Amino acid sequence: MFKKRIQDTLFWKSLLFLQRAVMIITSFAIVIIMSLWALLRYVFQTDMYGMEEVVVMIAFWLYFMANSYAVYDKSHVKADILPSMLNKRHQRLIKPFLYALMLIACIIYSIWSFDTVYFSYVEKPTTMALGIPFWLGHLSILVGFVLSAFYAGIYFIQSLAEAVQTLKGKDYSSDSENEDAFVL
Repeated sequence: MFKKRIQDTLFWKSLLFLQRAVMIITSFAIVIIMSLWALLRYVFQTDMYGMEEVVVMIAFWLYFMANSYAVYDKSHVKADILPSMLNKRHQRLIKPFLYALMLIACIIYSIWSFDTVYFSYVEKPTTMALGIPFWLGHLSILVGFVLSAFYAGIYFIQSLAEAVQTLKGKDYSSDSENEDAFVL
């Protein structure tokens, strides 16, 4: 099966490991920085100059890694009221169209975010206090949408194969009980 072959690759497993690592590290970094910030401000009556700029950059990476991971996990926000009203056969037939729309949107956002990264790299804008280049934060947007497009593309191909099997009259379903689960 297509998705199983993809999931078994070292690339797939490494990609998911890297995403999880970035999410964990950035989460801890934000908690540590915010705790240190509060301690310095309210206990020692001093300030960590420019730390909000660091937190924003880290938060960008956390948010967009989590966004792409949610697309992988199929736990992202989606408008699935119509498909939930359909029977399983019709759901399998409509899924390729939904994933195609998601893939197209992710590709468009990837192109726009590439333009943003390119602009911020060429023009070299930086944060006010610490002079952190904007492209570091903007790069997280590009990476997040490229990964989302990758996962949406995989799911589009998978759902297209399921729709073809359904049209052939076969009762095609995923290996797992939950058809939306894409578990390792």
